[in-house]
Amino acid sequence: MKRKNKVHTTFRYTFIFPFIIIAATLLLLNCTNEKEKKSRTFPEYESWMDSLMVTKEKIIRGIEPGTYTELVIQNEKIAPTEQDSGSLYYEFLLDSVSTFSVNYSIANGKVREIELIVLSKSTDHAAEIYEGLKTYYTEKYSVPVSEKGICIFSGQTSNGENLKISLEDAGGVQEGKIVLLVYLE
Repeated sequence: MKRKNKVHTTFRYTFIFPFIIIAATLLLLNCTNEKEKKSRTFPEYESWMDSLMVTKEKIIRGIEPGTYTELVIQNEKIAPTEQDSGSLYYEFLLDSVSTFSVNYSIANGKVREIELIVLSKSTDHAAEIYEGLKTYYTEKYSVPVSEKGICIFSGQTSNGENLKISLEDAGGVQEGKIVLLVYLE
């Protein structure tokens, strides 16, 4: 009788223990993924959106036309790739297939316009980014007007100035290119 219980117990641990380990691992991975989504700025989008937009404040990367140059440098947290009296230019790696650049045009110590360009080796990834940005700005402002394949959004800065945001999928057959331009109306 003892032998039968020992075999039954061994059988139970042999098959139940791995199941418990797998279930605990899956639960832990799910909790980690949920924590990551909660700590992100844009959990409803893919992670690239956090890199492009950075914050939900202002228009893009926590900046809008009219922002002082010093605040741009402070927000970007790295030295510009190129800088002169009329612009601040930054380059970033977005992920393994995409890069992006941001050019802040400066006049009188303030941002006049912002140009963001995303370049991707994958046209599918570029299309995903384009659609994500289009959805984001549609929800933030309104349905865009389309002119010659360019989506144009109308909005306002935080201090009430009218602005335009143009979004264009300028990619080719081999590579993706998205151009986003923010300027005062």
